[in-house]
Amino acid sequence: MKDLVSVFLIAVSLSLLAGFGGATLHADERDSVKPETLSYIVEGKSFDEASWAVQSVGGKITHELRIINAVATSLTLEQRERLKKANGVLRVMRNGEVRPTEAQADSD
Repeated sequence: MKDLVSVFLIAVSLSLLAGFGGATLHADERDSVKPETLSYIVEGKSFDEASWAVQSVGGKITHELRIINAVATSLTLEQRERLKKANGVLRVMRNGEVRPTEAQADSD
């Protein structure tokens, strides 16, 4: 049940980020992001542990997701692999756009 609540909170947070333009990059932002980095959500045992772990591998925090003890960040593949092994990190997930499924879209 705790995992279900965590997944729900992550989905809500991603939806909010998408609504504020945080989940998608605008044309001028795409040019400033290095092609070798990707956006991730890092969930920790606490918000501070997630933040510290990202900073310890040289990642740049792009959004604070305190309600789910997580941060959004831009990482290289090497940084991601180091971060997955860091103390206090529960999950490292690709950040992306949240869209409703066909069934959800039809019911609106």
